[in-house]
Amino acid sequence: MKIGNREAGIGRRASKVTNREPTVAKAPLTSESALSALTAFGFLRPPDSRFPILPLLSLICICVCLTACTGSADPIAVTNAWAPATPPGATVGAAYMRIEAREADTLVGFASPIANTVELHRTAFEEGIAQMRKVDSVIVSADTPLVLEPSGLHLMLQGLSAPLEAGSSIHLTLQFRNAGDVTAEIHVMAAGAHPEHH
Repeated sequence: MKIGNREAGIGRRASKVTNREPTVAKAPLTSESALSALTAFGFLRPPDSRFPILPLLSLICICVCLTACTGSADPIAVTNAWAPATPPGATVGAAYMRIEAREADTLVGFASPIANTVELHRTAFEEGIAQMRKVDSVIVSADTPLVLEPSGLHLMLQGLSAPLEAGSSIHLTLQFRNAGDVTAEIHVMAAGAHPEHH
């Protein structure tokens, strides 16, 4: 009987030991382990070494900046375009403007729906007398604007279909060798008036 009780006590102690949960050592949580866990559960996607993301994003940003800086700029810019009003019955007028080119180009022709012909003239003084000479073409440099102004290079509108009235606008096409046709809006101002230059 004593032996049986001893075996029963041993069995009860063994069952208590068996029912205990095993002790697992907990590793400290580090940033590396947290990233590994997020990646394992799909919250983070590891970068693909075959497809570097950062260099690609940098290249895209550079392309966008270059497009924004240069893509929208016109090769030819015409500013301060104006013409003095003409008296009733006049068939000849003049036009002035400032022309800038991103790259050197040659101005070779002109046209306007309100004039039979448009010519580039240069005013020169010979023995105190103003003379106008026709100029067939003129180079517009990339670093020097071409300024058409009274007493210098200017456009002559010949065979006007109607007088130029102050406050109105007319359209004139400039023909460039490289840039092609560029349409400019000419503001007609009262005789004796001049535009504000910018």
